[in-house]
Amino acid sequence: MNEFEIAYRLRECFWGKGFGKEIAKGLIKYCFSEMHLEQLTGYVSKQNISSVRILEKEMIFIEEFYSVKEKNIERKYILKNFYKKR
Repeated sequence: MNEFEIAYRLRECFWGKGFGKEIAKGLIKYCFSEMHLEQLTGYVSKQNISSVRILEKEMIFIEEFYSVKEKNIERKYILKNFYKKR
């Protein structure tokens, strides 16, 4: 199965204004309703508390692991499209 990851990045001057939450919701909606994906994945650094909170509300926590590439602890989340036409 291919993995489809949602991701976003904001300049620091936009942090704490709710844009991350709106972007994540919009990405999820678009990926499910327009792209008809079955499942989405999200990865976030454990230290990025704001993004952890966003993914906690929108997706399901799967695991924590050490990322050699990022050199820190990452958290993995998934969300299945329960409305996908079969």
